Amino acid sequence: MQEPIERIRSLPNALETLVQHLTAEQLTTPYIPGEWTIAQNIHHLADSQMNLFIRFKLILLEDHPMLKPFEQDDWAKTADSTHAEIDESLAIIRGVHLRLARLLESLSPADLERTGHHPERGIISLGSLVSYFGDHGWLHVDQIKQVLAAI
Repeated sequence: MQEPIERIRSLPNALETLVQHLTAEQLTTPYIPGEWTIAQNIHHLADSQMNLFIRFKLILLEDHPMLKPFEQDDWAKTADSTHAEIDESLAIIRGVHLRLARLLESLSPADLERTGHHPERGIISLGSLVSYFGDHGWLHVDQIKQVLAAI
């Protein structure tokens, strides 16, 4: 459990270090056809990590709750997801990740066995959600690095 917690805790700094020097043009130019811009990746992380945090709390506090899916590609096209102002989203990511890391340190093994139901993915345990949360942001760090390599 310590490794996912550390991955969750360390992502905001790694992400900020990676993008802090980029211009508005670099953040919003689709350098790789069919892929999101760097800004869209960052805004997506804010959106998705908030959703994951809500799912996490629902599973922790309710008995086998229904977890609402969202269409991430649609969310990535909205005006708040396509602009170059990424500071708000970086702040959301930082806050959500630090809060979740603190919460995870308080959980028991029995808590991690709690489950929820996702209409597309079926039964999801809290433990599996922790692993996904720990990996998801880093997958987008890798995507951003691919975009930066194409610049």
